[in-house]
Amino acid sequence: MSAILEVNHLTKRYRNGRGVEDVSFEVAEGEVFGLVGANGAGKTTLLKLLTGLLRPDCGTVRIAGHDIAEQFEQAMERVGCLIETADACGHLTAYEHLKLAARFYPSLPASRIGEALEQAGLAARAKERVAGFSLGMKQRLGLALALLAKPKLVLLDEPSNGLDVQGMIDLRQTVVRLAREEGTAFLLSSHLIHDLSLMVTRTGIMEEGRLIGMADPRRLEEQGTTLEAYAVSQIQSWKEEARYA
Repeated sequence: MSAILEVNHLTKRYRNGRGVEDVSFEVAEGEVFGLVGANGAGKTTLLKLLTGLLRPDCGTVRIAGHDIAEQFEQAMERVGCLIETADACGHLTAYEHLKLAARFYPSLPASRIGEALEQAGLAARAKERVAGFSLGMKQRLGLALALLAKPKLVLLDEPSNGLDVQGMIDLRQTVVRLAREEGTAFLLSSHLIHDLSLMVTRTGIMEEGRLIGMADPRRLEEQGTTLEAYAVSQIQSWKEEARYA
């Protein structure tokens, strides 16, 4: 499978010394790629760099062969994302939010709004005003917006935030089905390693802005360990090496 996302030596440093440092990886079409790490490890900063919300100090990002620094509109044309929290207008319904967003995609059929709401588990609440939504329901709305234009790459930052058990199951089933049946690539970041391990085919481990390891949860399971245990061991080893470097 060809790469839909190519990240090469991406670096962004803040004044406080945090950020991301020399990050490189690829995500293939139809792959569910995870990023795990503690809060502050650099996951959200990385996602903002991938979507052009932040400008890197150095390094490149290519989406579907387009460099986002030089061909931003072409690169982002088939990208859906939910970063940090899902912002919404309380006086609008879920359906109205998607109808407004659909105006950016003139060729999108009207039926796609209902499909996206169904995929996010919001079909039954489509006509309700968002002011009455819980955090989990707003996350579902953000997911529906991210999926609206049938993107080839979807970036989700802490997608399980606020979701109940059924919501997490629904999210997992939606991600896995779209990756398998439609070839949609997903990049999911989370500090909830166990939940993430049930969806991803490959996982990058982040610590202090660096990508310090890569793992396949299925192979780890065959070896009698878990992604959580592997990630903890990698982080501990990296900290020990950094201490004596």
